[in-house]
Amino acid sequence: MSGEPGKKLRRSRGRLIVCVALLSLVCQACTRRTEIQLSSAGDGGETEKFMHRPEFNPITPSPPPALPAQEEQTTPVAVRSEAPSESVDEIIRRAQSLVGGGREEEALRILGNLIEGNPKYAEAYMERATVYVRQKQYSRAVDDYQKIIAYSRDKQEARYGLGGVYEKWAEELSSRGQRAEASKKFRDAIAEYKEVLWRRPGYPFACYSLGCVYSRLGQREDAIFYFKKTVENSQSDSALTRKARYNLRLMGDY
Repeated sequence: MSGEPGKKLRRSRGRLIVCVALLSLVCQACTRRTEIQLSSAGDGGETEKFMHRPEFNPITPSPPPALPAQEEQTTPVAVRSEAPSESVDEIIRRAQSLVGGGREEEALRILGNLIEGNPKYAEAYMERATVYVRQKQYSRAVDDYQKIIAYSRDKQEARYGLGGVYEKWAEELSSRGQRAEASKKFRDAIAEYKEVLWRRPGYPFACYSLGCVYSRLGQREDAIFYFKKTVENSQSDSALTRKARYNLRLMGDY
């Protein structure tokens, strides 16, 4: 693809990856360690600290490699904005700035107008889904991620992000004591992560996420399996590998 439409597509793809990286940095500040109970043959059991994934990370702990393109994203052509001369890039940056300043509702209004004029523009849905997650409006975030999957070129990356939304939703439900509903959302997250692995076997970020979810569900053997897959498919000195090895040691299998 060449010419101006090609340049716009490349810029749009670049913005999606940058958005993922920025969201990852924000979520890393919320990283926490959750406790899991590990049985000990020697002393009857003890509580260990389990290194879990960041509280919300829709794509990866760090930006993943770009996945093969499946379909072209529609180039935005019409924008409804208070400033007629404002470009799509400027609208996205303005919305990001508003979110950073705590003016989330105003950002949602701007992004809604952008989507109204460009209903197949995946990046606008990505920005809006990020705001919805910040507001714990998980159902709306899921709806937007479904649109991202439909319109984005990086469909498997978008599916991984949807799995992250389900996982965050499940953790919220679990913290409220709604364990049955939390279990359902964890299962939804598993389905999305496995869809990524079906399309891209051995993808280490999806393997690690599956290990974390299975550990939350108390399925130790499945968790160990996917943490081992993470180690097998990651660079030996990567942060992801170190986390997976740490979790394996806590689970008595490394």
